[in-house]
Amino acid sequence: MTTTETASEGTSEGEPPLVERARLLEQWDDLRAATVADGSGRLLLWEGRPGAGKSRLAAEALERAAADGWKVLRAAGGELESQHDFTVVRQALALRDAHDPEVHPGDEAALLHDAFWTLADLTDGGPVALLVDDAHWADALSLAWLAHVARRLDELPIVVLLTARPGGPASIDRLALSGVRVAVERLSVAGARSLVEWQWPDREPTVAFVEACHSATGGTPFLLLELLRALRAAGIEPDDAGATHAVEVTPERVRAWVAVRLDGLGAEACALAQAAALLEPGSPLARIARVADVAQASALPLAGVLAREAILRPPPDTHLVHPLVRAAVRCTIDASALDAMRRRTSDALAQEHATADQVALPLVDAVPSADRVVLDRLVAGAVRALERGLPDLEVRLLERAEREGCPLEAPERAALLRMLGAAVARTGGDGADRWFLAAAEVEPDAVLRARDSLSLGRARFARGEFEAALEAFAVGQAVSEGVGDVELDLELEAGWASSVVFTPLAREPDSQARLRRLVSRSGQPATSAERIAMAHMAGLEMLMAGNAASTRELVDAAWGGGALLAAAGPEEPALWAVTAAAFGLGDLDLVVEVADATEAAATHLGAPLARAAACCVRSFARYQRGELAACIEDCEVSLRLGSTADGTNRGTFLPVAVGTLARALLATGDLAAARAMVDLDADHEAVWSRQLTFVPILAARAELLQAGGDASGALEAWLSVGAHERGLIGRDLNSAYMGGWRFGAVDALLALGRRGEAGELADEELAASQAWGQARGVARATRARATVDGPAGLEDLERAVAQFAAAGLRLDEAAARIAHGAQLRAAGRRTDALAVLREGLDRADRIGARVLADRAREELLVLGARPRRQRTAGVAALTATERRVAMLVAEGRTNREVAEHLVVTMHAIRYHLRNVYAKLGLSERDGLAEALRSGGAVDE
Repeated sequence: MTTTETASEGTSEGEPPLVERARLLEQWDDLRAATVADGSGRLLLWEGRPGAGKSRLAAEALERAAADGWKVLRAAGGELESQHDFTVVRQALALRDAHDPEVHPGDEAALLHDAFWTLADLTDGGPVALLVDDAHWADALSLAWLAHVARRLDELPIVVLLTARPGGPASIDRLALSGVRVAVERLSVAGARSLVEWQWPDREPTVAFVEACHSATGGTPFLLLELLRALRAAGIEPDDAGATHAVEVTPERVRAWVAVRLDGLGAEACALAQAAALLEPGSPLARIARVADVAQASALPLAGVLAREAILRPPPDTHLVHPLVRAAVRCTIDASALDAMRRRTSDALAQEHATADQVALPLVDAVPSADRVVLDRLVAGAVRALERGLPDLEVRLLERAEREGCPLEAPERAALLRMLGAAVARTGGDGADRWFLAAAEVEPDAVLRARDSLSLGRARFARGEFEAALEAFAVGQAVSEGVGDVELDLELEAGWASSVVFTPLAREPDSQARLRRLVSRSGQPATSAERIAMAHMAGLEMLMAGNAASTRELVDAAWGGGALLAAAGPEEPALWAVTAAAFGLGDLDLVVEVADATEAAATHLGAPLARAAACCVRSFARYQRGELAACIEDCEVSLRLGSTADGTNRGTFLPVAVGTLARALLATGDLAAARAMVDLDADHEAVWSRQLTFVPILAARAELLQAGGDASGALEAWLSVGAHERGLIGRDLNSAYMGGWRFGAVDALLALGRRGEAGELADEELAASQAWGQARGVARATRARATVDGPAGLEDLERAVAQFAAAGLRLDEAAARIAHGAQLRAAGRRTDALAVLREGLDRADRIGARVLADRAREELLVLGARPRRQRTAGVAALTATERRVAMLVAEGRTNREVAEHLVVTMHAIRYHLRNVYAKLGLSERDGLAEALRSGGAVDE
C-alpha cells in the first residue's frame, strides 16, 4: 500500500481514512492545548470546496475534544435554514425558541447577548468546543452572534471551529480575522491512491485507474468516494480497463447516483429521505414521517435503511450525511411532490400546535394555488411575526400571501395590500409605495383610500422623501374632500405640515399662511388626530420662534404623558415634532422621555427606522448635556439601524445623526473621524443638502474649520447655515432648536478682528433669544455678546456660566467657563483667571471634551501656570466610561450585568473597574457608592 498522510485508519467496511488531513488535526489539537494553558478562546476556520471532507474532518476534531473531556456543541448551516433567524444558534445551544416574544421582542442585540451568556455559562464545567459546519449557509443573525462571540474569546475557554466554502458571506471573512484560517485542499494523486486502496484492499490499483479517478473528481474526497463506491458496486476493477469507466462517471453524475440509490430502497424510504432533506436538520422523525406521508411505525426502520446506505445519519439523528447528499436528494423531488410536501409540512406543524409563523414558513416557497387555507395561514403568520418584532419575516409572508391569488372581495384585497404596505414601511423599504397605491386603487371606501394616501405620505416622510410625501398628503386631501371626516382631514393637514417645513415650499407665502392657521388652533385634544395635529403645531410654533408659552401648552397637551405614542405608535412623525418643540423650550428631560419610550415601542414592533430616529433624537439631547460618550453611542446605533444591507443610508433623521456624531467626535478631539463623517458622497450631498435637517452637518463643518484655525472658512460656513435655513423656510430657524449659526459666526468674526460685525450679529441673536425666552438660547446669546464686549462683558459672561450650569448643559458650561477665564486673563485678573480656567479645565476633562480642555490648558500656559494633563485621582479623574461602569456597579449590579447593559465584554468591565479602584483608592467594590457620592458623581 502506498504511504500518504493519514489521520486514522479505516477499512472498506467502515469509515474511510482521513487522508492528507493529519496536519489540520494537529493544528486543532495545538489550539485546544493553548486554550487550556491560558484560558483564552480561539477560532479556527477550515475552508474548502464542496466535498472537500470538511464535515468529516470536523467530526473527527470534535471526537478528539470529547475524548479529552471537553464539552462539545454542534450546529450546521443549510440552504433552507439560512432564511430562518438564529437557526445555527438554536442548534448549538439547544434553544427551543431564541426569538421568544416574551423576551426581547425584536431586539437583536439582546438576543445576541442572551445567547452569548448561555454559551458562557456552559464553560463553568470546563473548556468548550463549538463546531459550526457549513457556516457559509448560516443565517445572518447567527453569523452576527458568532462575531459577537469571537470578539470575546479572550475571556472564555472556547475553541470555535468553523467550516465554510470559499467565497461565502463577507461576515465569514471578518470572522476569520479573529482566528486562524486554513484551506482544506483537495487530495493529491497519492491521496486518491490511498482511498482506492481502501476501497479495493485486495487489489493493487494501476496508475491509470488512480489518475483517472483523481481527474474525474478533481481530488474532491466526497466525489471521489462516491465514484469509487459506484464503480465497486458495478463490479468494475481498479485496472486500466476500469479507468475508462472512471472517466465516464463525472462529478455531475453524483446526483444521479444518489437518485439510483434511493430508487433501490423503495418509495417510502425515498419519500422519508426527501422529507428529511426538505425539513430543518434535527426535525423530529415523527414530523419527517408526516411530511413524507409514511406511517409512523415504518419511519424508524426506514431511517435505519437510509443510514446503512450512507444517506441519513443513524437514528435518532435525522440529518442527511452531507449537504451535497441533501442537495442531491432535494433534486429528486419533482415540483408537484415538493408542493405537496410543503403543504404537509405546514399541516404537521399546525397539528403540533406550532406558532402561526412557523406553520406559515413552509408555504413561502410553495407554488400559488388560490388556496384560502394557505392564504389565511400566511396572513396569520405575518401577524405573529409582527407581534414578535420580525418585520422582514412579516413582509415575506405577506408578499407570498398576495401572490396566492385567492379571489377576494375588493375591501379584503385592499386590507391585505394595506398590511403589506405597512410591513414594508416598517423596514424602511421603497416598496411600501407600491402596496399603498395598489390598496387605494381597489378600495371602494373613500375614507380608507384617503388613509392609504396618509400612510403613503408618512412612509415617504420616514425615508426623508419630503416632497413625495407632500404629494401623497395632497392626494389624500383631494380624496377626503367632502367626506366629512374631520379627524382624517386633521391628520392629513398635520402630515402636510410635517413635510412642508423641510422643503423649499416652506418659504412660499401661501404655505406660511397655511402653517400659521394650523398653529393658531388651540384647546385640549379630544381625538388622536387632534393630538397629532397639536404636536405638529408645537413643532411649527417653535421652528418659527413664535410664542414659547403657547408652545409649552401645545407640547404638554400633545404628548399627554405618553398618550401620543399610545395612540399613534412609534412610527408617527408627530413624535419628532414634539421633541423638536421640547428642544426649543430647553426641556431635555422631555426629549429623553419621548425618545426612550419610542425606542422601546419601536424595538417591540420591530421598526428599525423608528428606533433609529429615537436614538438620534436622544443623541442630540445628550450632546447638549455634555454626555459625549453616550451621544456617540446613540448616533452609531442610529446610523447602523438606518443603513440598508448594501450600505445605503436612509431616513429623515440621518443627516441629524451624522452632524451630531461629527460634532461629538470633534468635541472629544477626534478631528479625523469628525471630518470623515461630514465628507459625504455626491449622492447623499445632493439629497440631504435640500433638507432642513442638513443644518447639523453644515454646523459640524463650520466647527471643524474653526477648530483647525481657518476663521475665514469657518465664517463662510456659518453664513451658509443661515442661507440654507432662509432658502428653505424663508427665515432663520429658532436658534434654540439646532444651535444658531450666529453664535459660531461671532467667534469667527472676532478671530478675524471684525468686532463691529460680530457685535451686530450678537445683538440680533440676543434680541431673538430674549423674545423667545428659552434659557439656553438666552445664555448662549449673552455669552456671545459678552465675548464681543471683552472685559466689559465679564459680569454677563459669569451670568451665562450660571445659567448653563443651572440648565445642566455641561458642554456649554465648560465652554463658557473657559471663555470667562480667558476674558479675566485679558482684563489682567490673573488670580481669578487661574481659578476659573482650572474649573473650566476640570469640567471639560470630566465630560471628555478634549478640545475645550486643550483650550483651557493653552490659556493656563499663557498665565504661566502648569496645568495638569489629566486628573489622576478622585471621582473627577474618572473617564466617562469609567464613571458609567462605576455607577452601575455601585447600584449593586454584577460585572456580568454591567457588561450586558453596556454591551461590552466582562474583560472590559474588569479593566475599567481596576482603573476606578485605583483612582478612588479602593481595593474592591465595597465603599464605591460612598466614594462616588462624596465625589459628587451621584448628584451629577
